[in-house]
Amino acid sequence: MDVNYDGQTAFDAAANGDFPLVVLLWGMAMAVQPQSVDLLAAKDKSGNTLAHYAAAGGTDTVDTMHFLMQQMQASRRENLLMDARNDAGETPFIRAAHAGNLRLADTLLRTGFVDLMAQDKQGNTAAHHAAAQGHLWMLHFLLEAEQRQKIAASSAQQPVQPTTLGGYCHKRRNVMHYACMSGYKPMVQYLMTRGFEAKEADADGTTCLDVATQRNLRSLQDLLTDKVKASDPPTHMRKTRGMVAVLHGAPLLAILATTYWLVWWISLPLIVVVLWKSLSAFRQPHGHGHGGHSHGAAPKKNNANLHPSKRNVSVAPNVSLEGLAARSMAPDQENSKKKKSRDPASVGLHTLRKPQPETAMGIWMAWVGLFTMMYIVLWADPTYRDFSHSHAIFLGITGGVEVVFLLVWFRLAFFCPTDPGTITTYEADVKTMLEQAGRAETPDATKFCRTCLVMKPIRSKHCSQCGVCIARLDHHCAWINRCVGYGNHRSFFVFLLLHFTVLIVYAVLAALVLADATHDLHAERVKSEGSSSGTNDSLSAMDVWVEIPSLVSKHLLIIMVLLWDVMAFGAITMMVNQHVNNIEKNLTINEQMNWKRYTYLTQPNSKSKSDEGKKPDAASVEPTLSNPFDQGFRKNIAEFFFRSGSAAVDYRQVFALPLRDSEISSPVGSSAMSTSSGNTDLSDVV
Repeated sequence: MDVNYDGQTAFDAAANGDFPLVVLLWGMAMAVQPQSVDLLAAKDKSGNTLAHYAAAGGTDTVDTMHFLMQQMQASRRENLLMDARNDAGETPFIRAAHAGNLRLADTLLRTGFVDLMAQDKQGNTAAHHAAAQGHLWMLHFLLEAEQRQKIAASSAQQPVQPTTLGGYCHKRRNVMHYACMSGYKPMVQYLMTRGFEAKEADADGTTCLDVATQRNLRSLQDLLTDKVKASDPPTHMRKTRGMVAVLHGAPLLAILATTYWLVWWISLPLIVVVLWKSLSAFRQPHGHGHGGHSHGAAPKKNNANLHPSKRNVSVAPNVSLEGLAARSMAPDQENSKKKKSRDPASVGLHTLRKPQPETAMGIWMAWVGLFTMMYIVLWADPTYRDFSHSHAIFLGITGGVEVVFLLVWFRLAFFCPTDPGTITTYEADVKTMLEQAGRAETPDATKFCRTCLVMKPIRSKHCSQCGVCIARLDHHCAWINRCVGYGNHRSFFVFLLLHFTVLIVYAVLAALVLADATHDLHAERVKSEGSSSGTNDSLSAMDVWVEIPSLVSKHLLIIMVLLWDVMAFGAITMMVNQHVNNIEKNLTINEQMNWKRYTYLTQPNSKSKSDEGKKPDAASVEPTLSNPFDQGFRKNIAEFFFRSGSAAVDYRQVFALPLRDSEISSPVGSSAMSTSSGNTDLSDVV
């Protein structure tokens, strides 16, 4: 194509959704002498027209398509160009379905010149392309449109072929086959609820279960074999495997325990090596668990906020599904080397080969076990008999505090743990979103979670470790192996305070033990040397320094507990301080760390660095934190600790910001939070 502007052709402009540039290039083409250029008939090397590029563009905008349709109508070539095919037999409608451009597909379908069931050279329809790419809303729109056409034809007494919705390709594959190839579980669930048969085989005899098995898609295998109901939510809270935590913690505890019975010059190096390897697990991705957004088709990159000239959308010459089918159906060398996928809930020695979600919990349990071991040793070892008798009350208090602490932890992590605030509105939300898609209204991707298929309340977030969306998510805690959110934040704060208290108590206990041991060692040294000096209770710094080697060799367990206690105390102190400050300000840790990502927490800084008298550049204006949930110290505290009364807010049902004082006329409204979801988008971005 010879007509271009600044290096961009009409094909580029149509793909980028740059409507003004398309009009400009159209005018330039009409002005070419001696013969104007017919852009409607122009094709690239693969036979794609401007309509193909506009349909497969990076933004689901219809301005360019409407303009092209007007030109087709003016030239009376709608029936020829609207359903034009490229070299692969793909129509603009098929390209729109493949790209997930719902509004464009609806615009094309409304013209009446588009064949809904048009097939490419492999016999794949638009519905097949939508299923293969994981475009659930597009697939629902196409199946509903096909069903309406069949009902209309039946009412008009026209012949209707009794075939499966979406049709079959030349290899007898339907939308169910391609949905399984995409690996997008919600789409497979949707098709099963519509009555699609999972056991139906294609021309090669391959069923959907075969596809899931060859690709090691455990979630699809359970779904297709009826182990999981198709009507259930696509995600669920990952369960903590206590035995896995024990398997990871027990070896570390065994090595830490060598400080009690093994010589220090063997025990210490061993502990350092194992600790280094254990802590490295925190920096590695988990080899198990529910990836928060692992599904067949990733969400499309949002190009709407970019200037059209910067979108740089690349349109493929064709979008044949044969490559996807070949990768999914044929035995893959990489997959053939892999063992059969294990049950995610399975427990065994195989879980020790790579980090697990419970690894951090196991490490934490090992250190708690070491503290408990020291406590038991103080009571049982004759070496500390005098100390246990003289400090029996303090030891009793220490044991009581630790028991309460462990009970709270066990309640949070294992025994009927409080729900952190899981969003459980899947059934109602997916129905609403499907109704919108049936009307060619694409659900706002910023207002719902594509993995859980639920509408996201404000301050909620999807946790990739837990696998679900959590209301008012604070953070994911490795110690309890679950999220801290709206439902369990108060209990976790109590747990944190108890953790803080336990560390203080054990630090004092270890210090007392070492002080008593130092006096005893010094007394033995003085007695062995036959000297009468230094027998008083006070010891000089030099006296303590002299006894350090003996302390390390005879009381390494106590020293190890004290050293780790001091380090952990610093970390816990910062955590407690962070939580207290956030509670006072009505912030979450997620919001505190990522506030620039959330529009409801940001506002432009009025103090711009630009010169006076000049309009500040939007790119140079730094945003500032503006928390609309901060109602003052007392109200923030009351909201956090109370779940009933006027101060309580159920963040599982809050979809809009609270009204500010300047926006209300009634004092009661200052703390009211609307549950309407029809307001401006304020949801978290997953």
